[in-house]
Amino acid sequence: MIRQEIQSIEHYDPNSLDSLPILDSFIKEAVRANPLDKMGIRRKAMQPYTFSNGGPHASVGDIVCVPSWDILHNASKYPNPESFDGLRFVKDNHSKTSPVGDSVMRGTTFTDASKDFPIWGLGSKV
Repeated sequence: MIRQEIQSIEHYDPNSLDSLPILDSFIKEAVRANPLDKMGIRRKAMQPYTFSNGGPHASVGDIVCVPSWDILHNASKYPNPESFDGLRFVKDNHSKTSPVGDSVMRGTTFTDASKDFPIWGLGSKV
């Protein structure tokens, strides 16, 4: 399936990647299923900070972490999160073999940054 998609490209250039949604989906699913780090986003507080819900407070120098593993295995965003489905992110995937059903993440790509795919992080890094 991936091989056929790659072979369908006549001229390879950076724009060709947009024509490879199956390859993109397989890469994104591999990272989702096996993130390199269970705490994917870390930020150091440069000034005192209290979260908007009045919850935790971070003092200057505190490190705040976001649990990427939990986000990437959230069944409300990723149905059947323990199953690997290389077609999970293909926009128009209505495959009867797909074990994950429908997902709000369909049509997203590997390089999309979002709170539901925290591999790249969001917000200021300064």
